[in-house]
Amino acid sequence: MTPFLTTSVFEAKKLYYSSKRESITQRQAMKEWKEFALTQVQNAQTFTELEKAYLNTPPKSDAKSLAITKWLEICTTTNQIKRVQEKTSKGSKDHWLAHKKLAQLQKQTQ
Repeated sequence: MTPFLTTSVFEAKKLYYSSKRESITQRQAMKEWKEFALTQVQNAQTFTELEKAYLNTPPKSDAKSLAITKWLEICTTTNQIKRVQEKTSKGSKDHWLAHKKLAQLQKQTQ
């Protein structure tokens, strides 16, 4: 097993983006980034913790999918869902999921 090059999601993300493209170091940094991010998402409980976790996940990762799911599950107001939408990329699946949740919540409150 390869020893960890980093000790946190932030270090792994930074190392990934600063490493030579498709290098062994970059691949290891991505592996660590995914692991640290997934742990951060699993441990997140509050709206703010989930927002931070979502923003620190690698693109198209299991951690990002779990983060958006958990984040939207705890949203109870339209303002919270709108904030989630603002943090997602327009046209992305995550943006669509937030839009869908917003429509459901608005329908329930009518």
